[in-house]
Amino acid sequence: MPKDKPDNETAPEPVTETVTEPKPEPKPEPKPKPGAAGYDWAAQYNTDNLYVHTFPSGTVVALKPFGSIYSKTWLYKIRTLQTDVDIEFAAIDRGACDVAREVLRTLDDSDGDPIDDLFKAWAASATEGLTPGE
Repeated sequence: MPKDKPDNETAPEPVTETVTEPKPEPKPEPKPKPGAAGYDWAAQYNTDNLYVHTFPSGTVVALKPFGSIYSKTWLYKIRTLQTDVDIEFAAIDRGACDVAREVLRTLDDSDGDPIDDLFKAWAASATEGLTPGE
């Protein structure tokens, strides 16, 4: 039988091309939704000067600072409110943007009273407020 190749010759290695595929762009992290930690509340209020409250559930909400919501005009408007709860809700509504109000509507009250806890902590955070005679 005839030989096509000498015994000491080996077959050439097949040439393989290494194709480098571009790495996929990393997906951007999804922006936190209202109520989540890391949500940019400043964009809702156009300021960084906010009171930020974290509920035991981990839900986060931001309001204007407690002392900043008062004016004699506003007090005049709410003067006919009958109960402390009415006044507290009026204060929260004045200090909260629409997005914050929506987050507050989603709170679970099956274990405690998160709105009451928010109001107490928010009011206690006031460094400026009304004093008698103002």
